[in-house]
Formats: sequence, structure tokens, C-alpha cells
Amino acid sequence: MQNTTQDRDPQPTEVNMQDPLDQLELIQRIKELIINDAQALYGPQVTGHTYSVIFSVEALPESQSSDGQPKRQSLTAQLILYVSPHPPARWVLLATSESKGSLVEAVDNLRINVQVEVGKVTQDLDVGDVQEGSDYNIHKSAASI
Repeated sequence: MQNTTQDRDPQPTEVNMQDPLDQLELIQRIKELIINDAQALYGPQVTGHTYSVIFSVEALPESQSSDGQPKRQSLTAQLILYVSPHPPARWVLLATSESKGSLVEAVDNLRINVQVEVGKVTQDLDVGDVQEGSDYNIHKSAASI
């Protein structure tokens, strides 16, 4: 059976940034990139703990409407490592984004920040060199919580 153009996987489509579902899909793909980079930096498993990307929202005080609802928000993405899987959840903050105006901008800024850290590790490596994941103060931070 010959492959036709209909049998092939569709080409990636352009993301419609006005479509909330497209935005969520893009955020999910970027989060996967961040977690892959975190695994390269810190190790694929740090004693079985789990990496995650979370978001925080802060209403900007100068942007309150007359009914007290925020008109503008500052959004930040954070890379965390859960150090205790059982309640109460305990986690260590590994990296953070700058405050941005959208979730996509925040998670993409976090991706760049983490990739800069990967670059610091890989810049002096040659093809074939072996690099071990760094504790990156994870154990020190985990011990303090």
C-alpha cells in the first residue's frame, strides 16, 4: 500500500493565539520542553520526586476597575520539584519567569530562563562528553522545608 498525502501526518498548524484551546495546547508543549530541560539539569529523577510547572497571578493594584475587579494581571510561571508526594505537598522552587501579561508569555519566558541554565552547563561540553545532572541546591533547599 502506497502512502498518499492523506495517509501522512498533517503538517503542524499555526497557533491561533485568540483561541484559548490553541493557547492551552501551546502552553502544554512548552511545559514539556521545560520539564525535559529540568531533567537534563537536575537529573531525570531526583529520588522519585516530580517536576511541575505552575502559575501565579497577581492583580496589578493600579488596574482595579470601579467594581474592584482587576483589569490587568501579572502572570508568572515557576518550575518546581515536589519533594513530598503526600499531603501536605512540599516543593522546591527551581526557576521562575519574569512577570508577563499572558500565560503563554510567562511559560515561554520560563522556558528561555531554563534553557539559559542548560546552555551554561553545555557550553563547555564536546560531543561525547558525559554530564551528570546537578543537585543545583535541590537537596539543600529540600532540607529546609
